[in-house]
Amino acid sequence: MTKNNILNNIENINNFEWPRYRTAPNLDDIKLGQTFSYDGERVKHAIIGLVKANDFDEAEQYYQDIDNTALVQGMLYEIALPLTECLVTLLPFCHISAKFFILDILCMISVGELSDCEVKFNNQNLINECHSYIFNGRWFYQKDGLNNLNTELLPFYCELILFCGEMDKIYSKESKSVLKQIIAHGKDIPEGLLNEAKKLVKIENQNI
Repeated sequence: MTKNNILNNIENINNFEWPRYRTAPNLDDIKLGQTFSYDGERVKHAIIGLVKANDFDEAEQYYQDIDNTALVQGMLYEIALPLTECLVTLLPFCHISAKFFILDILCMISVGELSDCEVKFNNQNLINECHSYIFNGRWFYQKDGLNNLNTELLPFYCELILFCGEMDKIYSKESKSVLKQIIAHGKDIPEGLLNEAKKLVKIENQNI
């Protein structure tokens, strides 16, 4: 992790107008019958805390703040857009403990659905825009995935590489060599994910 890179990119977080983005409703707004809140500052501080975290417990605390505010039970709120952009940008500079939770969030966003609130506001582009930011990190997922063949990060990287391949056929072809290495040497990849990777590279029936 490069401290200067972290600090420089954290400064870029301030370029977003965090208070204007809709988030999941907090307890006070739920009591008032509201279906959303404007807790963007909370998400901003959680992102900063997460990317600077150097141990699992610390990172998990900030992860919970993000999970309870931006993507509750897989339902995305408007705040997911700047969240995704920031996490993809900062991922390369983070400690492995922070990477674990960042990757988990990105994987959840990749399969997330619009919350009722965003449907009401006709924010149909939110998911596609979030997916575009996830796609921007595809080359790092490959590089760092190969550097983490024996760590708990690998399943996340495998899932994101496959997801990006679904978004772009050209990238799907380019990612096959990386997936072959992941299949051959990777550890603890869930069977369903492993089978999906094998199917993509057409070695599904081989014993690797």
